[in-house]
Amino acid sequence: MATFVSDTTLDLSVRCVSARDAARDGDGNDDDDVDDNASVLTCDQLQQVDDFRHQLLGKTNDADKLQLCAEKCDELLRHDTRLRILIAAYDDVMSAVCRGYENKKREKTRTLFLGVVY
Repeated sequence: MATFVSDTTLDLSVRCVSARDAARDGDGNDDDDVDDNASVLTCDQLQQVDDFRHQLLGKTNDADKLQLCAEKCDELLRHDTRLRILIAAYDDVMSAVCRGYENKKREKTRTLFLGVVY
């Protein structure tokens, strides 16, 4: 089982950065709300968030920080787009091959459509 530690250099095969450390913004405020992140993110993802936080803290001016944030947003949006395409590809296969899936999908779409008030 992974041990949660606040080291900045971690061997993720053995340890995992804590959610609190991954979300910590460096302002000394320990009231950051990270419980939701800890329950849904993997150790690798928490480590990535922590690494990004350290990258931001290493920048000395706001323009560099903003550039890094913009680059990370672009990267995450590209990831989101690839995931949506993958989901659509699976949905096409499921709809074509599994009659029950297609029927449930149609039922859900009809329910959503009929529930809309014009």
